[in-house]
Amino acid sequence: MRPPAPAPRGIALGVAVVVASALSPACKGRRRHHDPGPGPALAPGHAGARPAVPDKIEGTLTLDGKPLEIVRCRPGHEETVHVDMVTAAGALRFVGGEAARMFWNPRPDANGRGQAISCEIPHRSWGGGTRADGGAYFRGELAFSCEGPPAITGKVSLDCGNISPIEREGLDEQRRRKREELERAGSAAP
Repeated sequence: MRPPAPAPRGIALGVAVVVASALSPACKGRRRHHDPGPGPALAPGHAGARPAVPDKIEGTLTLDGKPLEIVRCRPGHEETVHVDMVTAAGALRFVGGEAARMFWNPRPDANGRGQAISCEIPHRSWGGGTRADGGAYFRGELAFSCEGPPAITGKVSLDCGNISPIEREGLDEQRRRKREELERAGSAAP
């Protein structure tokens, strides 16, 4: 009689990762929030795992009249949700509730407001939120023209922060309610 063949290494390693995750103090005895947010990747099969959702960045941005590529967006929150449009030259921050200014930081990797610059923001349709883990997400369309210095103009559409299906449903519902509110206000105008 032949001895049993050893298990393939890949399967054994996969089982070890799942078992180690299940026994880990970080997972043991704690209930996970239904949406873990954009935190570290979890072992496949872990109850809180979900696929990452890539950011979507579309539109145009100019700095002193020259085209500028947005290389990533960085959602966050202070008093309210904000988003940084990060470029090679710096980061431009839109803060929810600000209708006449944005913030320019010439250091792209610095996670700070930077200098306030006067802006006209005639089109802003956005939504976002925060998570229990301190993370944030942002989805919106912005059209703006900032006097500067530096002079910055843009028309962008951003979907940032690993937005989960549940968060997306919430954003869709917020948008629906806001549109209804605006329609009612428009029909009530003289």
